[in-house]
Amino acid sequence: MLILRQVVYLITGVHQNMIPLTIFRKDCSHFLFIAGQRDGVVPPSMSQELVEKAQERSAVILSDEEFGHPFMDYDRSVHLRRMKVIEEYLLYNEKS
Repeated sequence: MLILRQVVYLITGVHQNMIPLTIFRKDCSHFLFIAGQRDGVVPPSMSQELVEKAQERSAVILSDEEFGHPFMDYDRSVHLRRMKVIEEYLLYNEKS
């Protein structure tokens, strides 16, 4: 049976008022946060505190210089690379 893990898109900055930092479990090792540094919708500075808190609790963090806002990557090859990362995390990550 395939167990899907929780994938969190850090829409490269989810404002702290939108996702309270208190919702994090003590162990976030099953979470994948993707932060795109080219996000033109929400600046990366808005997600910094959220990323740091998730990292403190063992979340997997991918901060990529080429990723934009989800589904708004500037190039199809960048989008496909993002999708590949998610696929590999969901299907092949050894953490349960």
